[in-house]
Parts: sequence; structure tokens; C-alpha cells
Amino acid sequence: MDELILSEVESALVEAVAAGLPLDLDETRAADKKVRAEVVVRLMLDQALTADEYRSGAHLGRNRFGLMLSGATIVGPLTLQNARGHNGHSLPPLLLTGCAIADEIDLSWSRFMRLSFNGCRIVKLQARDLTVEHSFDLGGLSSAEFEVAFTGVDGRGACQVWLFGCVIGGDLYFNESEVVAQQVDETSATRSSMPRTYMSEGMSGSG
Repeated sequence: MDELILSEVESALVEAVAAGLPLDLDETRAADKKVRAEVVVRLMLDQALTADEYRSGAHLGRNRFGLMLSGATIVGPLTLQNARGHNGHSLPPLLLTGCAIADEIDLSWSRFMRLSFNGCRIVKLQARDLTVEHSFDLGGLSSAEFEVAFTGVDGRGACQVWLFGCVIGGDLYFNESEVVAQQVDETSATRSSMPRTYMSEGMSGSG
């Protein structure tokens, strides 16, 4: 196990997850708002962060209520592929609000109770065969690219969401996002595209 030396903000996030409380870095006015994606992943998967935790098992059962984080800059790829909770059940909620994530997010083949990236700045979110038992909030997404970048629709920066074969048990939110149908090509699935966000079809949902 690779031991992580946690920053002050990351330590605060660990404590918040264990207590089942949200951590809002805008409210704390923290000077350093960076949180490594690896810390988020380990917390979601109930994995040890330090050697002491690994030896004592103190990390087991820590994430019972989910991870709720606002106003952070998440550094590194946020990869939660094939992720499940204990005994194959859905992972607790992952609720990120107003966070900046400049690296790819990959949630393919995973199961979550709830998901939210509301108001986040991202570049790419990939989710193939993702299952979300309740709501999935993708409202208010924008690009995490630098302002000098001119990729993406209308040159406003790349911000892509790829959802293939997803099962959403509740509501799928795209508040403050304009959705426009667009055909990719004859061999690809039809996709819906937003000015800054692309969403592929082939999903099911009960909400």
C-alpha cells in the first residue's frame, strides 16, 4: 500500500466523510483547495490512506454516508471503474459541487447510490454501463480548460460527458444546460450534445 501524506484540506475531508458531513471549502476560506483524486477514490472505496490505518483497519466502514465536497480543485484523474461497495452493493453518494476537475473522470461499470457534479468545471466524464440507484445531477457544468483554450462547441472549451448504457433509477438533471440533438455518424450511437457537454443515448431510468 502506498502511504499518502495528507494536506490540511485532505485531512479535513477524511474527518468529514467519517462524520457523514459535507465539506465546503468556500465556507472555510481555505487558501489551498487542492484535493488529490486518489484521496477521493480511496475514501469512496473505504481504502486505507496511511500505513497506520492499514495496520489497524481504522478505515473500514469509514464511508457510510458518502463524500460531499464543495469548492475543491481535484488534482489527477478521478478513476472509479468497476467500483462497488461492500458485498457488491452500490457505493455511497459521491456529491461534488462547484469543484474543478481538469483531468478525466471515469465511472464506467460502477454502481452508486447518488451522483452529483453540479456546477463543476470538468473536461471529460466517461460513464459506460454506469448504474445510479437514485438521482444523477449534471446541472451547470462548464469547462475546466484554461480561458485561452478554444476547443469544444462554440470555442468555449472542452467539456464532455459520455453516457453509454447507463441505468439511472431516479432523476437525471441537466439544469442550466441547453441540449441539442446531433448525429455523430452512421456507425455510432446518436448523441445529444450541449454547447459544453455531450451526452450519449442508450440509457434507461425510472425517474
